[in-house]
Amino acid sequence: MAFLDNSGDIILDAVLTDVGRKRMAAGNFKITKFAFGDDEIDYGLYNKTHPSGSAYYDLQILQTPVLEAFTQANANINYGLLTYARTDLLYLPTIKQNITGIGVAALGTPLYLADNSAGATLGTLTSAALADDSIVATQILISGDPSTLFILFETGLDTADLSPTSENQSTYITKMGLLDSNFTISYDNRIIGTINYANSAVFRTSATGTTCAVSAWASGTGAVRSRDLAGYNTETILAHVSAVFSDVTGVTDSIANAASALAGPKGAYQMIVPKILTPIPDTLFASLGKVNQSLGGSNLYNYIDTSIYIVGQATNVTLQIPLRIIKLVSV
Repeated sequence: MAFLDNSGDIILDAVLTDVGRKRMAAGNFKITKFAFGDDEIDYGLYNKTHPSGSAYYDLQILQTPVLEAFTQANANINYGLLTYARTDLLYLPTIKQNITGIGVAALGTPLYLADNSAGATLGTLTSAALADDSIVATQILISGDPSTLFILFETGLDTADLSPTSENQSTYITKMGLLDSNFTISYDNRIIGTINYANSAVFRTSATGTTCAVSAWASGTGAVRSRDLAGYNTETILAHVSAVFSDVTGVTDSIANAASALAGPKGAYQMIVPKILTPIPDTLFASLGKVNQSLGGSNLYNYIDTSIYIVGQATNVTLQIPLRIIKLVSV
């Protein structure tokens, strides 16, 4: 459902899904939960220098058109509004993918997850062949194999108002209940079997530089069907506490932030590599994606576009990572 008018009387446009219409016809339709979202709003339009004064700071935001309701799952709200019990939060957390290249080569885009079930991985192609297809090595994750590349993401405060110190981490994140101890990851269960994650890792700054390393990997267990995304499974994995601080010997704010995706105090982090269900039959590539496609060169590929969703269990912040599941057909 969606609000269509924000001036005068508020109009609520509610469109039922197929399931909703079926339940209404059966006489057992009842709304038990609802959520709010503001995906259409660009808060960068808030103008504190408006010449007409403070009453007009948010004028452009209030005049932003709002999308009409859709029946597709997850079409209206990709990033819902969050609720925090505390009323004294000065800064709200966020989650970002770290592409700085610390500990692992910075990932390129689009990001490919290679189906290597046929024994020919994208990573074994020559640099010339990859370049011919406009693919570079840093765009390729090998299914379930973290030795080449992995996805690194962080939660914390993305603000230049606070230095990334251990004290600020404690004051503005840990003591505020904004330090994630776990992440939930949702993925399409038709093509992804599980998530490999860092079971033991370190991400810290010191006088000798930044260290980002994994000493042990684990595979996700206990996957359950997602309550929010049709056809998706959800797994819970642990989170590690970041030690990327600027208040250590020989480290400054700029050094600590150069290793991070966040400009302020860091919270939790994790590294992952999705593992696809192998082999993915060509019929599934055909029904969910494309087959025998050229990506600009002479090689042919099958591919499926999908996304994985990562949510911090304490912060409730969500990260969506687009993936292209890709299989080499011929060279």
